[in-house]
Parts: sequence; structure tokens; C-alpha cells
Amino acid sequence: MEKINYQLKMEEIIKSLDGKTPKLLLHACCGPCSSYVLEILSNYFEITILYYNPNIYPKEEYSRRLNELKKFSTKVQYKNPITVIEDRYDEKEFYESVKGLELLGEKSKRCYECYKLRMTRAAMYAKENGYDYFTTTLSISPYKVSEWINEIGENLEKEINIKYLYSDFKKNNGYKKSQELSKQYGMYRQNYCGCSFSKREREIFEENRLNDTISTILNNNNLGKLINKPEIITGGITNKVVKIDTDKSSYILKILSTKDIDRYEKSESIATIASNNGIDVISAIKIDNKYVNHINGLNIVLYPYYNGKVLLTKELTLEHIKILANALGRLHSIKIDKIGDINKYEKNNFEYLYTLIDERDCFNSFKNNYTEIKNIYDKVYESYSKLSNNYSYVHKDFNRKNVLWNNMEYKIIDWETSTIDNPIIDFFNSAWFLSNDIEEEKYKVFTKEYLKYNTLKDDINIGVYAALIEECNWLYFSLQRALRLNTNDGYEIKLGEESIESSITEIINYYNKIDLMLKLLK
Repeated sequence: MEKINYQLKMEEIIKSLDGKTPKLLLHACCGPCSSYVLEILSNYFEITILYYNPNIYPKEEYSRRLNELKKFSTKVQYKNPITVIEDRYDEKEFYESVKGLELLGEKSKRCYECYKLRMTRAAMYAKENGYDYFTTTLSISPYKVSEWINEIGENLEKEINIKYLYSDFKKNNGYKKSQELSKQYGMYRQNYCGCSFSKREREIFEENRLNDTISTILNNNNLGKLINKPEIITGGITNKVVKIDTDKSSYILKILSTKDIDRYEKSESIATIASNNGIDVISAIKIDNKYVNHINGLNIVLYPYYNGKVLLTKELTLEHIKILANALGRLHSIKIDKIGDINKYEKNNFEYLYTLIDERDCFNSFKNNYTEIKNIYDKVYESYSKLSNNYSYVHKDFNRKNVLWNNMEYKIIDWETSTIDNPIIDFFNSAWFLSNDIEEEKYKVFTKEYLKYNTLKDDINIGVYAALIEECNWLYFSLQRALRLNTNDGYEIKLGEESIESSITEIINYYNKIDLMLKLLK
């Protein structure tokens, strides 16, 4: 049987409109799937979006997708107006429609009945409210069966007597274009279809993928057999971290969120250089002569496990501070064989992010302190731009959380931000964090010990301001996360939301103590 080209059928209907602008009821499941569809259809129809999705679980996810859709529909100016209507949310309607089909999986009869439920409601609503056509965004997804969607639409046209607009929106790179539009407008993109069954299926898939990846690493590198279930552990702010126990040893597996593998390779090589120069670090294990390996679609890094603990700020004695200042001073004094290209920070656009913030409580601190943060950042970036080309190996996140202690023995961890840069930034940030926001005695011990091994070649009056660039960049990254501009992962979005207020507090506190820092150092 010849396959029907539904994209062509849609184009034929549009051509037959002959310049008229009929009313279209568009069923939509989320903002990202609507983006490219609206871009196409808004030129030919007056569109009302019907958000009817009782399948989406949990209710918080339903609301998140609805809010994202509403927000997007107001951001873009279309030729013809767009209206969004939220229909009822009764999850019982969904569960009743798929009763007995719950375990069938993606692209099964369960999905067919889900399409049918939502499209039937859209067709009835269109008929009852005088629309000329109805259709749905569902066909844009490669995970949806376009033949079923159009079959349902065609049957509903006959049953309810309302014109159906055929579609296969994934054609002509439609899905890819929707991804690009989502990124452009900072939309949240979910990682599962919507229902509780698809959510659990996604979780099982990720769990199985992780287990397969661990088995591959252990078997291919003779690292032993698992003796415990892999344990997701805390501490991974940007990456997922898993502890693995085998009959030979214990390891830490880091699953990277970044796609910048070259940068990660370089940062781990710096950890190895530090280790080779007598600094106590935990550096990654090379597999196939690489620190980062791509297995089962995951970018992973493996480390030996170290049985140490992170000390609280109040637990750090003057001797601890001295040991760490010694390590940082020696790191900054290591001779660099080849500097290469240095990546300078571009100026962040806090003004733009300010226009995107919504009513969530997580943005209150940013709204209340926006003018002060903006003025501080302008001063910080101006100072950063004046730094010299004096470079060394730097850790860039050298604080108490990235040091494991076993009595007075230590290991420096999390070298993922390490690079070659001006050491004065590393110096002032480390002095700030390790001295508990400038406890004078700790600050004096740290600076005195550090300066035994490395000399600050830049003007400290510039460097002390420039060092704040890292926390300002972290705030910007957290705002992007919370606004879903750089991630669709719910865990990462939550981390972004939770980091904003503390980051703002850190920036303001540091800035207000700059005079004291300079006084103590001089």
C-alpha cells in the first residue's frame, strides 16, 4: 500500500484557501511542539490553541508545559493572532481511555487511544465553537505515529462534520526546527512524552543505560565485578555522580552534562599535571588513552574512590588553611609547557535575563537586587578586562567543598573547571571561600603561605574586583538554568532556582569586603 504524504495533503488544503483566513483550532501538547507548527500555520489561519492533555503527569508537569506554551505564544509576533485556551484537566479521562493498555509502551495502542482521546475533544470543541478546521501538533514528534494521527483526524471529520487539517509536521526538518526555536526562545523541553507510564519507561531506560555503561567499563578494563548496586551520590551540581563498588576496588563515575569534551580532557590533564608535581589530587583514570569516554550515548569519566570527607567551614583550622594555600601556590607556580589559546569571558547580558524572569519566588532576590548586581558586574567585568597575560594552571573552584580530608591528608577534587588563566582570580576567590568570607586570621595565614610559592604580578586593586567574575558567571548560569535556557532537566532547573539567592548574597558580601581584603593583604 502506497504511503500517504500528509504534508502534501496539508499544502493542498492551504492552497485551496485562496487567500482566505479560516479559524483553526489547534490541539497542542506543549510549547516546543507548537513553535514550528505556529510558524507555518499562522500565515494562513486564525489560530486558537486548545490545551487539553489529561495524560500529562504529574500535575506540576502539566502546569509547567501550559505556562511554557502561554509564555511562548506571547513572545512571537505572528501574521494572525494566537489565542491559548486551557481545557479541563481530569486524569481519570486518560486512565479510562487506556485501561488494559498501560504496559504496552511507546507507539503502541495505548498511544493510539491517547491521540484519539485528545483529538476527539479538539474536534468536538471546534465544532461546538464554530471553527472551520481542527488539527494537532502531535505529528511533529518522531516518537508519534503520523499515520495514526491522520487516520483519527480523518475519521473525526466524518463523524463530527468538522474539517480536519492533515499534517506531518516533522517533514522538512520540522522537529529539528522546533528544537532550534525552543533553544532560541529558552523553552523548557521535557524528556518524556507526558503520561505516568512514559515517565516510568524513561526512568527505566536511563537506569538500564547506566547499568549497561557500568558493566561495559568494568568488563572491558578488568576493574572487577559489582558487589553492590551503583549508588547515585550527592555533590554533582553540573553532572551526575555514581559510586561503584567492585570486588577489586571502588570508583566514582561522573556522567557529564557538557558536550565540550575537549575542554574536559584538558581540565583533567591539568589535574594529572598537578599530581605529577606533588599536589594531592584525585585525577581521572584514562581509558583507551582518554579521560572522557562515550558509551551508550553517555559521556563518562571514571575516578578512583577516596574515603575522605568534606569539612565544614567551621571545621577548617589554621593548619588546614595553610596546607591548602601551599597547594594552590604550588599549582600556580608550575611551569606551563604550552599556553595555546586562552578563552576570555564575554560580557553577560543580565539585562536580557531580567526581561525573561517570571513570578516564581526564586527570582525575587534577583529582582530586588538587580540594580546593585548590574552595577557590581559592570565594575567586575571592567576590571577583568584589564588583567594582564600572566597565566598559570588554575583550579577555578578551589573551595572547601572540593577538598576531601582523611585526618590531615587531603585530596583536591572536581577539576572540571580548571584551565590556564590569570592566577589572581583563583587566589582571591580561594582566599575568600577558605577564610570563611574573610575571617582575618585565616585570611592572613592563607595569603602569607600562598605568597611563599607564587607572586601576584597583577595590580591587586584590579585583581580583587576581577576575581568576582566567577561568582557573577555562576549567577548568570543559575539564572539561565532556572529560566530553562540551557537545560530541560528538571533536576538542573531546580538547582538553578535554588542557587540564585545564595549567589547574589555571595556577590554582595564579597564586594562589600573588598576594602578589608586589600587592607589585610597590603
